[in-house]
Amino acid sequence: MTTLSLLAWALLLAPVSNASDPTPVQARLETQLRQIDARDLNARVQWCEQARRAGLKAQALRELDRVLSVDPDHAAAIAELRTGNWIQLDKPREELWRDAGPRSGAAAVRELSLMALERGVTREEWQRELELALRSNIVERRAIALVGLRRAFPGNAAQAVLRSAIYDPSLEVQTQAARTIRAAQDPNWVLPLVRTLERGGSAAERTAAARALGIVGSRAGVEPLMARLAAPQSGSAPSSRIPHSHIFIGSQRAYVQDFDVEVAAFSSVADPSVNTLLEGAVLDAAVTGVGSSGVLYEQSVIRGSLAQITGLRGMHSNAAWLAWWKKHGAQWCTATPAVTTTPAGAKTEGGTRTTESTSPAGAPPARSR
Repeated sequence: MTTLSLLAWALLLAPVSNASDPTPVQARLETQLRQIDARDLNARVQWCEQARRAGLKAQALRELDRVLSVDPDHAAAIAELRTGNWIQLDKPREELWRDAGPRSGAAAVRELSLMALERGVTREEWQRELELALRSNIVERRAIALVGLRRAFPGNAAQAVLRSAIYDPSLEVQTQAARTIRAAQDPNWVLPLVRTLERGGSAAERTAAARALGIVGSRAGVEPLMARLAAPQSGSAPSSRIPHSHIFIGSQRAYVQDFDVEVAAFSSVADPSVNTLLEGAVLDAAVTGVGSSGVLYEQSVIRGSLAQITGLRGMHSNAAWLAWWKKHGAQWCTATPAVTTTPAGAKTEGGTRTTESTSPAGAPPARSR
């Protein structure tokens, strides 16, 4: 066999490397990722940093998406996304708003789209755009506006955020507003939620306030939540009378009971006196209690919020929580937070300080300069 034939056979029999085979670095990183506990989000973010530096951006972005799916406000994951160029987002602003919405898909891509929106304008313009988006008729836009506020301006637009947490008809918007309140880290923001829980005019308002208190996670919310859970529940207004009525089932018979004699002009006439005989029964009906699905749902949300704040699990009835409160309530009793300092919505303009009221009521906020 000639030398040329031997060389041809050697080339045919030699193993061909597959371009899709993992590189040694990629194989090592994938092995490390399998060894990390799925619940250890910080370790997974650190792995993403190593993968990004090794040039494995797609794998790192996919893992960051999983971290943000568990904790949408994970600080280390968001900081990692702000580092480096992950994907090209040269799109019109309207398209970026759609990509940043909750229904767009990957959580990491939504964060990158929000960052692209923020980089496209000045800080003042971005704040005005977010506050304007809070009044949009599009649910997704209101939700992403709240995310943008807590990313770039935590503690601002107090009245608008509190109103969204209680009165917005969308559960997604209420949830994002509650997370924005939590990001403000201001105890003064808890007071309007507590007041709504205690004095709300409808079960929907009280339920939204109870849900927000659970997401915020403040210890000051435990006592008012327990007070609401222990209070007598009624689906009717406090001043309304409990319904009470009766029904009669029977018959009536007329009969002549007597005659009245009338004398006039030397003559007399017998005037009959007719009466009625009643035969039958009277059934009395009274409502001993009033309940509604709204009240039951409100109590369920209160129990869930208590579980979020206290970390207790497995108590699914009012009686269980009331028994726990009787035993451990003294450890959780705290005074209702009072507005003793400037609310987080305060702004400084030209050396003067403007304070906004954190009340979620529809009245315009009081300002003091």
